[in-house]
Amino acid sequence: MSTRRNTMLAHLAELAGEGEHFNDTTAAWEQADFADKHPFLLIERSVYDASLFVTVHESLAEAADYHDVQEYPDDWTIEYVLDLDTGERYVEAGRTTKLVKED
Repeated sequence: MSTRRNTMLAHLAELAGEGEHFNDTTAAWEQADFADKHPFLLIERSVYDASLFVTVHESLAEAADYHDVQEYPDDWTIEYVLDLDTGERYVEAGRTTKLVKED
């Protein structure tokens, strides 16, 4: 298993252990299969039921674009994007999504 995949699986397990629930649990874990080529883990939260939805992306810009162009972007807030290589977290800054390193 790759380091990125292991990092992602460990992070999802940590979230689950904290009592977080996923919008689609199977899809969340299946995203780990793409972590080798997609080092940025986008974690969004539903404004309706607080569930999490996770996707992996090749870049921060791609993660932001994914969020902005989805059918109902206002239904989801960005919790953060996790860099699976460095462990750094990025958060939303502004209405048009721009991701910056979390302090």
